[in-house]
Amino acid sequence: MVAAEAEGVPTVMLVTEVLIDMAKGTARACGLPDLAIVTMSESLYGASREQIAGVAAAYCPALEAGLLHDPQPQPA
Repeated sequence: MVAAEAEGVPTVMLVTEVLIDMAKGTARACGLPDLAIVTMSESLYGASREQIAGVAAAYCPALEAGLLHDPQPQPA
């Protein structure tokens, strides 16, 4: 993710609500304070392919918005 962003490739981090604080901290620590993060309420642990496909479809608009987000550069 960090390497892709450094090359100008937009990325989005998809995490569950339980991990949002860790995700934000990790993004900041990696120099990506404005990284797009999409939070989902449910975990995919143990989910079937069909369930994962349904969740993916539900979050597509948020993921697309995150990929199209143009964060403001942070001052050095």
